[in-house]
Amino acid sequence: MFKVLVIGQPFNKVSGGGITISNLFSLLPNDLIFLATNTHRALKNDPEICKNVYLLGPKETKIPIIFRPFIRNFISGKIFYTVDVNSSILEINPSIISKKYSRIYRFLSWIVSKLDLNFLFFKIKPSKEFLRWVTEIKPDIIYTQLGHLEFIEFTRLLKLKIDTPLVVHIMDDWIENSATGIFRNFWQSKIKLSFLNLSNQIDLLMCISDEMSAEYQKKYKKEVISFHNPVDFNLFSNQCKPFSFNQEIDKFLICYTGRVGFSNENSILRMSDAIEILNKMGYNISFRIFTRDYLLIRKIIKSQFTEVLEPVNHEKIAQVFAQSHLLFLPLDFDSDSLKFTRLSFPSKASEYMVSKRPILLNAHKSLAITKHAIKFNWATIVDNDRLQCLVDSVEMIFNNYSSTEHLVENAYLFAEKNFNINTVASRFSKTLEQVIFKKNYVQQ
Repeated sequence: MFKVLVIGQPFNKVSGGGITISNLFSLLPNDLIFLATNTHRALKNDPEICKNVYLLGPKETKIPIIFRPFIRNFISGKIFYTVDVNSSILEINPSIISKKYSRIYRFLSWIVSKLDLNFLFFKIKPSKEFLRWVTEIKPDIIYTQLGHLEFIEFTRLLKLKIDTPLVVHIMDDWIENSATGIFRNFWQSKIKLSFLNLSNQIDLLMCISDEMSAEYQKKYKKEVISFHNPVDFNLFSNQCKPFSFNQEIDKFLICYTGRVGFSNENSILRMSDAIEILNKMGYNISFRIFTRDYLLIRKIIKSQFTEVLEPVNHEKIAQVFAQSHLLFLPLDFDSDSLKFTRLSFPSKASEYMVSKRPILLNAHKSLAITKHAIKFNWATIVDNDRLQCLVDSVEMIFNNYSSTEHLVENAYLFAEKNFNINTVASRFSKTLEQVIFKKNYVQQ
């Protein structure tokens, strides 16, 4: 066994990155896992998975003076979880002091965001206290998904202080396409340059898909391997059983679970419109969206045939799938979304594949996920953003549900071979052990 220091991404069963990292490290005892992250991420960490957390606070973070009056209980250092976990988390919540100042805070934050000044104002770097903590825990390896410019720089500065082997796991092509705002080109070039500088210190680069790994290997001239979100088959096997659909008596339920926003919102709205049309044609179909963005999406979607629901606990996700007839996997078609998702493989895809339910993928044919679905034949695909095509595909599946059986079987067999948590988590741990061994061997 080994000790790992994780930078940035918290462990949870809510976000794609959180679920992926929790599953990948599932074989490692939680007393060997250490997390260093900032406050809003620490609030999302599940202490049952990772109880050793260092909060990157004012000693590590550069915060503009104008923001400091609005921050309370903003600390640096170890978080000690009590029996009442929620109470412990609230103690580190950087909330607004009072409603009187909340509008001012939001306005200042909006200005900083629109002017792309976040990194100028919110830089983080290793403090003496943090480095002492790292010395105390003596990690054998560092793992990070990075995701933002501040974590690239933080990791680079940390590597200058300690010679612990570093593994970086890229979940989306944010290095090339993530900056927004009026200075997006400037900040994107900063991100690419910063990552290029860090790449010389990376001992192993991981990516979320095989296509991303191949591209990054050529680009950065480094060994790159793929690790996607593995699935606990025991969680799904008892719930998700194959079943037929009787269109005479059953309401046809289409399900989407996960984040709604950049890179998928338009396709989700289009599905809602498609279901509206199909019901007016006489079909009995309902579209259910389970998302943490439910409050915002409820304001946008008003269709009586679309239900926008709060997310369920991850332990109950198999039950949600079991109650559904079709699982929807959407990605948007605008240029910014295509650039961001072209090499991605959504974490929910592997869970969809073991559900024994047909999958409807609405994504451009140039994306890695679409190419994968075509190659291994595991989904019905609508590779354009035309509403009528989506209507036709749902209607076809409704009227000929048994035609999807071979796709369902292909999806399950592929996931069983490639995404089983027991196999993947073991391979992941062995991969990290090899990195540690190689680093120690070279030093000797």
